[in-house]
Amino acid sequence: SLMDWRTYGMYTRKEKSLAGGVLLKELKNRVKDAVNGTKSVKLILFFWARHDPSLDLDMFWECTTSKQTPYATVLMLELWEREGGEHKVTLLRHHQDEELVTYKLPGCNETGCTLDQFYAVNTDLELTEDEYRD
Repeated sequence: SLMDWRTYGMYTRKEKSLAGGVLLKELKNRVKDAVNGTKSVKLILFFWARHDPSLDLDMFWECTTSKQTPYATVLMLELWEREGGEHKVTLLRHHQDEELVTYKLPGCNETGCTLDQFYAVNTDLELTEDEYRD
């Protein structure tokens, strides 16, 4: 099962990259665009729907949750601007009637990531769409 693969670390860095590297790069680019105001249209909400393990928190984001991300789960990446212009990024999960859960990304603290911390999360897994196709 998928849980057994995660438990024993059977996903290689390359497999993790192929499963979610394009998504990770896309999310980081969208956060950069929002912070820098480089897009002509102000994006408030971005949906990414998948029906496979690429949104799995243990495998791709490396957030140790000890359970598989269930189908029909909402994962939210929030970008907050604090007073003084400092930004914070948080990753949250909601599934059916469960409470909203905030995840600690690698290199960040329990309340979220600074921009530099977020941009540094799993950079070795990032892929462009062209790199993915190759």
